[in-house]
Amino acid sequence: MKAKSAKLTIKHEFINKYTKKEKKGSGGTALAFLITEKETKKDYIVKFLSPEKIDFFEREVNILEKLKTKNNPNIISMIEYGKEYFHIDEEKYYIVLEYAPNRELGDYVY
Repeated sequence: MKAKSAKLTIKHEFINKYTKKEKKGSGGTALAFLITEKETKKDYIVKFLSPEKIDFFEREVNILEKLKTKNNPNIISMIEYGKEYFHIDEEKYYIVLEYAPNRELGDYVY
């Protein structure tokens, strides 16, 4: 008798909520895209991280949660974070951030 395999439930919460517009950047830990929330039409930035980067993901979310309490207009706010399955065997962690057009960290550092 063959054992029944468990069905994987995929909710696609991220995919149902946002539309990806364009790639904004990439680095050693993440890919960044401009996205639009379907309901409000508001733009955000999302950072996608692979499961191998879970330590970086957890550290960044922890820092962004602490910064949320500062209520400083010069700090980019984290909107939400989570894990999404884009295909049955392709999971990504994501962090949705406030979008600040025409503002890049390098502009302020130099």
